[in-house]
Amino acid sequence: KSAETFKGYFKVCQKINKTYDKNMRTPEARELLKQSSIGKGYKIGEVKADHNKFDNAEQEDEYHRLNDMVLYDNNYDQVIKGTLKAIKKYPGKPMFYNILQFAYVFNDQFEESEKAIMEAYALYPDYLFAKIYYANLLIDEGQAHEVLSVFNGKADLNEIYPDRKVFDEMEAAGYYACMCRYFVREDDIDSADRYMNAIIKRGFIEPFGQTVLKLAIDELCNAKMGKLVEQTR
Repeated sequence: KSAETFKGYFKVCQKINKTYDKNMRTPEARELLKQSSIGKGYKIGEVKADHNKFDNAEQEDEYHRLNDMVLYDNNYDQVIKGTLKAIKKYPGKPMFYNILQFAYVFNDQFEESEKAIMEAYALYPDYLFAKIYYANLLIDEGQAHEVLSVFNGKADLNEIYPDRKVFDEMEAAGYYACMCRYFVREDDIDSADRYMNAIIKRGFIEPFGQTVLKLAIDELCNAKMGKLVEQTR
């Protein structure tokens, strides 16, 4: 049912995009969008970067156990306790922080979630998800001007991580959505669309899993609607 609702919603967004493109976009901006290189310098597939490698089967099993619990179990207090224990037991494994901050959100502990995001970024500033979650937090708190520095002033994943040739779907979708949100806040819709077009081209809107992806689509559509309404006044 939610998938059907989203399909209808996305059709509305596509209509807004077409109307905006026809009435507001300059020919020069249209051409630059066509030539955008976002997402073209690397592959999307299964990846095991160094920071995602587990030292042993015990660590990997514990990660997947906790991850399944946060996704399918409502006992978030138990997940939080288990994840905090895992973070102490397995230092140098930032992916446990991803579970922790989601568990806090699902448990309506938003301040604790923000602290977990900030702690993860402070400890692991080179870890992509730590960057993505921290950058989104900056956007939510009205500090979007600091986002580019989180990504070292670079415009795409292969520029941030020149030694990597492959990124997985969650990494790419999260990064594109974050950058789309950033440029919407900066009132640069053409640049925001470079990242949204990469999301659509890669098919990251199906399945519609990431909260940040929904936020990016919502915010971009609302910004375009606002511009179209202004034009009619």
